Amino acid sequence: NNINTEAGKALADALSVNSVLTTLDLGGNDVGVKGAQVLAASLAVNGVLTKLDVGYNGINEEAALAIVRAVRPRDIMTSLGLARCGIRADGAKEIAKYLNTAQRGNEQVNPKVMECIVDLCDADGDGEVRVCA
Repeated sequence: NNINTEAGKALADALSVNSVLTTLDLGGNDVGVKGAQVLAASLAVNGVLTKLDVGYNGINEEAALAIVRAVRPRDIMTSLGLARCGIRADGAKEIAKYLNTAQRGNEQVNPKVMECIVDLCDADGDGEVRVCA
């Protein structure tokens, strides 16, 4: 696939009215920052998507966090791939806070199922964010 910003915008439009698709893997494309921002807006109204990968797409931290903030209120995301989105420590802490809240708030969510693939992680579960090797 070579999904670029324009194709990402078209997908975002479709996601706004989607009531069937639960998994979307856009990893390794060229969605870009603008495409990710439009995607975030559509995710705010999409109530069924539970797995999304936008890693390796030329997305920056601001766009990645826009996606996280868009899915946070719905709290149905079980897998969110954000690899190589330039997420720094503060952004990783915000994501970790969301994951911790989601895991505590919904007892049906298994912490081992809920995952967030980022450049930074809490490898030993102590709440401290470090660069993963």
